[in-house]
Amino acid sequence: MSLPAGTEAPVTSAGGRGLFTAVQRHASLLVAEELRRLDRRTDLTSMERAEVAAALRRLASRLVLTPLAAWDGDPRVAAELLGLPAPRLIEGA
Repeated sequence: MSLPAGTEAPVTSAGGRGLFTAVQRHASLLVAEELRRLDRRTDLTSMERAEVAAALRRLASRLVLTPLAAWDGDPRVAAELLGLPAPRLIEGA
């Protein structure tokens, strides 16, 4: 899962990029979990499943990753909101 073209991961503080990576990983795990759930409940062809998987990845990116990349706030706040470990901040970085 990656950001749309022209969007960069946040680097406003030492913890920013680490948080972005953690959120990206979390979003990927959620998408995989939903795909497994879908596999148990439907009989999609491989082409249909691939299209649904791509749609879920785009949705996760647009709803979470793109706004996070554009956000210029304290990465600890985003971590707390998303239930992720808070990144360490290095003063002066």
